[in-house]
Amino acid sequence: MKRKQPGWLARTFCQASGKLRRFVINRLRPKYVVEALGKRSGECVRCGACCRLLFKCPFLKFDKAGLAECAIYRRRPINCRIFPLDARDIRERDMVAGAASICGYALNSPAVAATKETAPAEAAD
Repeated sequence: MKRKQPGWLARTFCQASGKLRRFVINRLRPKYVVEALGKRSGECVRCGACCRLLFKCPFLKFDKAGLAECAIYRRRPINCRIFPLDARDIRERDMVAGAASICGYALNSPAVAATKETAPAEAAD
């Protein structure tokens, strides 16, 4: 059964509460953030959907190939650095990009967790 897309008000509320949720989690539950990021694999495919949650970020730019890039990437806010934390974040992203657009991140992968547990510690630079 195909899931019905939520209306404008529901999407706005969901995206606003998601931004607030990520901010609060980052400030009050840093261990959760570390654990969640440890379960994440893949990389950003530069679609720009996460930069258009609730509103278009003023620092979102697109290169000649149409790929998203951040004008302040090295100084971007913490919410941008930790996105996506969990499946709720991917669902919010899909509201903007559409489910046909695939996020480059995979979450809660047992294979990723096992690989990270058995991988040797990297040497400090």
